[in-house]
Amino acid sequence: MKNITADFFKYAQFFAFVLSCANLYALEMRCVAHRGIHDALPENTAEAVKLAYDSGATWVETDFHSTKSGLNVCIHCEKVLETLSGCKKKIADLCADDLAQIDLGKSGKYDRAYRIPLMEDILKLVPKDRVLQAEIKGYSPTYASDFARAVKAAGLAPKNIVVSSFDKKALADFKSKYPEFDTMWLVVASKYDLKRLLAEAKLLKVKYIALGGGGFESLDAQYADGVRSAGYEFRAWGVNKRSTFLKAVELGATGFTTNHYFDMLKLGGEIDGVKVLP
Repeated sequence: MKNITADFFKYAQFFAFVLSCANLYALEMRCVAHRGIHDALPENTAEAVKLAYDSGATWVETDFHSTKSGLNVCIHCEKVLETLSGCKKKIADLCADDLAQIDLGKSGKYDRAYRIPLMEDILKLVPKDRVLQAEIKGYSPTYASDFARAVKAAGLAPKNIVVSSFDKKALADFKSKYPEFDTMWLVVASKYDLKRLLAEAKLLKVKYIALGGGGFESLDAQYADGVRSAGYEFRAWGVNKRSTFLKAVELGATGFTTNHYFDMLKLGGEIDGVKVLP
């Protein structure tokens, strides 16, 4: 009996050690390349997105708008368009001729021309084992069907896509038409108390709630725990500096978007108990 007891404790200690090795990290966080890798390339271009995937990124985030001419283009907003190219047109007014002529590398920082890509151009770049977080910026009645068609044409599956947006109406409409895609609600933290946030999220039927912007660094663990307890995955957006990263860690965010992909991967390696995943 004595030997059996000794053997029991010996193996118990061994398995405890194995389990401790398997859980070296209290928190694993997915680092999402926001608008591709744009420390070196113009944001939301095909080149910036390709560089992100080629660099090992598992998740890449991009922005899509519908135009009046029926195109779906990848760019963030008019301010970015003007800053990068000098063009002052509204994104909704862009046509095929504009896409052939506008140079997103015109600011002088780049030595060649970069074009605004179409939705289908970006989707073709997504590897079959990776994810594109596709943010809805400019929604139209045909956006959802255009997107689903482009996903299929690119040979991708719903598992390769997470559709995100600040626009609740667009997100709800998309989800109602294509429930097979996971969705993420992007939220300015200062705008919602927990009760209202969860009530809205339930109506949207989202998988992820991502908080950021004003009020993010004032959130507490109870708020984040409330999101998780309600069945949602808690994420963060706009994590571009150390203090915001540390807040995301404190809140237990399982992923975050950043403009500085490589810097945040490096920073994650400096924080005990945290593993930042590419």
